[in-house]
Amino acid sequence: MSINISSLFGDFKNKIEIAAAVKYMQLSWNSVTRRCEVIVENVEEQLKKDIDSYTGRTPCKDSAQLDSARYEEQVQSFLSEFEKRFTDFTSIEPVASYLRFPFGEGIDVDYMASKVAALFELDSSAVES
Repeated sequence: MSINISSLFGDFKNKIEIAAAVKYMQLSWNSVTRRCEVIVENVEEQLKKDIDSYTGRTPCKDSAQLDSARYEEQVQSFLSEFEKRFTDFTSIEPVASYLRFPFGEGIDVDYMASKVAALFELDSSAVES
């Protein structure tokens, strides 16, 4: 099927009018699909270039290159720090109650001093003073 270009764009006087007319022409499904595929390829290529040229990242190690002993050491360190910071809350409940309201009746000062000293790793004689 041969179409004479002059018959399509005979009414237009310049390139801008022709470009505007082409812009609004209906395209076939195959044309649209192919154009979308080209756009996807272009975006993928640009993303690869951007990732390769990005200077803010450090190169990742392959899983075979990771030092498992160091990883396990870090996890153990994290666990011990977690246990140290978040001990059993029942052991800190008396201290929390005392700190919330220190003027309550029947408070055993020696007992509270020992609990505070144990919780904050202090000398109990310094706490009583």
